[in-house]
Amino acid sequence: MEIIRLNLVPSGPVSRFGSEGFSVAGVGRIQAGHLACLRLAADGRIGRHPAVGRQLLLLVSGDATVSGDDGAPVELMPGEVAVWAPGESHETTSDAGMTAFVVEGEVELSPGVS
Repeated sequence: MEIIRLNLVPSGPVSRFGSEGFSVAGVGRIQAGHLACLRLAADGRIGRHPAVGRQLLLLVSGDATVSGDDGAPVELMPGEVAVWAPGESHETTSDAGMTAFVVEGEVELSPGVS
């Protein structure tokens, strides 16, 4: 068994798309996609950009407001997952800061999940 301490995984800052207070720590790879741990500082923003593939953002802690193509803000709670379609424009902001996992690529949702 391995225990991964996410606060010790090397991460790097990201400023593309007008992002602020945003860093990404690569956690591993999956077939035809990737898994990453995202950290967003208080008052941070992951700027609007298109999803490379189907993208799932699982909020682990903190708060997040997400939006899709329509730009309508939706508050996400820890334990909830935002799912964006391939190519869908999306953005994430956080008032207090957040930690989340993102899976992006060839992801097929299980039956009954939507």
